[in-house]
This record gives sequence, structure tokens and C-alpha cells, in this order.
Amino acid sequence: MPAEAAATKNTAAAADTLVVVDDAACTGCGACVEICPAGALRLEGGLARVDPRACLGCGICVPECPVQALSQRGTAVRG
Repeated sequence: MPAEAAATKNTAAAADTLVVVDDAACTGCGACVEICPAGALRLEGGLARVDPRACLGCGICVPECPVQALSQRGTAVRG
């Protein structure tokens, strides 16, 4: 995978990340940060970042994103 493609996905933290951010699409609006019940999302450098240890996998944030920058991997809800 080219370095550019790898850089557009926020997947560096851990393999069990349940929500993935497409950095190329994220506008840093913070809608996902506000809605996340686990506090697993934060803005860093103007882009959304996911804490895979805190993410419950509930997916509440995914439809909240106005630019469809979030996707959910897997269907299991932790917690």
C-alpha cells in the first residue's frame, strides 16, 4: 500500500479499532466527538482520532458524520 493511502486511514493505534476515520474526508467538525458515549473520539491536528481501547463499537458516531468520514469495522459491541 502506498504511503499516501496508508496515511489517509486512522488505523495506527491497534488492530481492534472498531471505528475508522478517513483522514482525506474528515473536516474536523467534531460532530463525532460530541456524540460518542465512550469519549473514544477526539480532535487532533484538525482531524478525528479514535482511541481503540475506549471505542465500544456502538457505531453511533458513523451516521453523525456529515461527510461520511467514519466507517465501522465489525459488528461486536464491547462493554
